[in-house]
Amino acid sequence: MSRVMMIGGGPRTLMDLRGRLLESMRARGHKVVACAGGEDNEVETYLRDIGVHYVSLPLERTSLNPILDLLFLRRLIMLMREFRPDVVIAYNVKPVIYSLFAARMAGVQRRYALITGLGYAFSASASIKKILLSGLVSYLYRIVLSGSDTVFFQNNDDLALFRKRNILNSNVRTLRIMGSGVDLKRFTQTPLSDGPFVFLLIARLLADKGIREYFSAARVVRQSHSNVRFVLLGPFDKNPAGIGRMELQEWIDEGVVDYWGDTADVRPALARCNIFVLPSYREGLPHSVLEAMAMGRAVITTDVPGCRDTVENGINGYLVPAHDADALASAMNRCLMLNTSLAAMGEASRTIAERKFDVNLINKILLERMKL
Repeated sequence: MSRVMMIGGGPRTLMDLRGRLLESMRARGHKVVACAGGEDNEVETYLRDIGVHYVSLPLERTSLNPILDLLFLRRLIMLMREFRPDVVIAYNVKPVIYSLFAARMAGVQRRYALITGLGYAFSASASIKKILLSGLVSYLYRIVLSGSDTVFFQNNDDLALFRKRNILNSNVRTLRIMGSGVDLKRFTQTPLSDGPFVFLLIARLLADKGIREYFSAARVVRQSHSNVRFVLLGPFDKNPAGIGRMELQEWIDEGVVDYWGDTADVRPALARCNIFVLPSYREGLPHSVLEAMAMGRAVITTDVPGCRDTVENGINGYLVPAHDADALASAMNRCLMLNTSLAAMGEASRTIAERKFDVNLINKILLERMKL
């Protein structure tokens, strides 16, 4: 059996997104170490219970400090030489770049990358800083991915962009998968609430998630539907595109948006909403949308890479242009007018989740390709 090391960004993803994959690897007898930036007692307990050893790494996901990044790389190399993995699996931008580089230096032969989104460096703005950062990240990707066994993409648009930028040479094997999947047993379908009509957005508080457009659209819709609630759930983020506390407080004080903070379990919030909204500018494949679909909720999201793969327009929700608060408000008003059809749209969401996004189906594909 193989010794496997999985490395990602925040520890919570090892439970929420990668947990079923880790459980499957352990069930097949593999020895597994999971690494992420930060300590989390709940995550550590969960991993220990399924037989996975957790290591907290000095990772600052949004930092551009080269000293901190070198410390992260050094710790990775030392850890790999100590554990001697047969397989390294990395996801998120920094972990992919540094983990695959460290794995090469440590002599690990089987190296896999999960491209779960492009991150801040590839977002739309064209500042000099962003252009330089995008060039650097593309260059580093090109180096580390050239020796990888397989690069997994969550949508075809990201794969096409990597090829257009010559990040992938002709020898790199790639495979498109349908996101990270969703646990259909944990996220079960629930009936629509009889309480106030609720639109819900769950995301890190980043401009690139379309949060400002959500606020602007909410302000428009509330002019004719004052009893409708617009809820925002998610953590603040140190990313340069992060929404600040003062800006959020202004929206709350205006009475347009309710902020429910952050939570480790989004299911109660999803059960209270009527429509799930994600006006993101670009995604790998948004896990929050998959969770909403699994619980039987119609979705309004943007017609952009990743997001458009989740919605069949008019069947389980609506697609709107990114950066367009007016179009978002129109879609929200349409949902309010068609309130009786939302249950049918929610049923369609659940059916699509079962057909395309079952975490067990996706993990089976991953494990077969990685021969684990």
